[in-house]
Amino acid sequence: MATSMAEPTNDIVYPPTEEHIPRECENCLIISYDLETTGLSSEDEIIQIGAHTNIPASQRTSDFSQFILPATRCVEPEAAEKIGLQVREDGLYDSRKNTIVPTVSESEGLILFLSWLRSLQDGYDGVILVSHGAIFLDIPVLIRALQRTSMTQIFFQVVKGFCDSNAIFQDDRTRRYSSYSLQSLYQTIVGTREEIHRADEDARDLHTLLLRYFNVESLSLAIPVLNSCTYTSRCMELYSAWKTYEDGKIDDMRAIVDWKKQSEKKKRVILKNLIAAGCDIQGLSDEYTRSPSKRAFKMQLKRRIQSMKDTHENYLLGTRLVCAGEIVSTVACFVRRRQERLC
Repeated sequence: MATSMAEPTNDIVYPPTEEHIPRECENCLIISYDLETTGLSSEDEIIQIGAHTNIPASQRTSDFSQFILPATRCVEPEAAEKIGLQVREDGLYDSRKNTIVPTVSESEGLILFLSWLRSLQDGYDGVILVSHGAIFLDIPVLIRALQRTSMTQIFFQVVKGFCDSNAIFQDDRTRRYSSYSLQSLYQTIVGTREEIHRADEDARDLHTLLLRYFNVESLSLAIPVLNSCTYTSRCMELYSAWKTYEDGKIDDMRAIVDWKKQSEKKKRVILKNLIAAGCDIQGLSDEYTRSPSKRAFKMQLKRRIQSMKDTHENYLLGTRLVCAGEIVSTVACFVRRRQERLC
């Protein structure tokens, strides 16, 4: 299915469809990578790029690690505590080693990363980058950095696609996992692991985890599950754009779920469903007012949400956690309470 961002219809912007790597592109080198960032938003900057792979012909391993000084010269306190990196007047400070680490600018770091990728692609049709939970942070952050530095086109000449390894384990129906974090999966499948939060070490451990999980000596798109969780670079670029749109809408719609006592994750999924279905607060309130009855409003909204799910819902969209019925009940309670306050 071709990937394209649908044109707005009645002011509704629909998410793009998935696009997987075609079978004829199986001869790609799989490289695991990870980013450390200035925060947990897709708008944040890269602090470190780490990557790891092994070349099957020689079993030679290759690693990449580069620290980047963010242009904003700022790391959010929560992120700084987690990764042990913060910006000071004299540079990027590593609190774990009590030293200033060598850094380059964002554009220099991306050029070095691309040069490293090019040095490994001889004999391959391109490169596939795999990261854990990549669609939620690593891919959007990387693509936005490429766009800021006008490197998207040349980067995608080498990188043909991206894989989110989290999806591999989410789709595993043969085992139950207590957690899908890299740390937990590694300890379950491979063995003891110290949680360090350094991009190069996380990339290396992800590669080891996947080799052990698939029981292979090298990773390849010939592995069906890995192939099914890999998307074209163009698809990821479109999803990055969709995530920017979605993030901008979520803050405006927080009131719909803020009154509920439930996890932040579930609240966010409810809003993601509504945004994907083209809903906003004012539109929902107007529909509630115009509907002949509360029941009619709920039925109409449920059909709208379910139609979105039937047409657009997939792993990348991240809307599966909550059913249409629960979303409708949440919205109906919100608009009723809102109308009562206005009266």
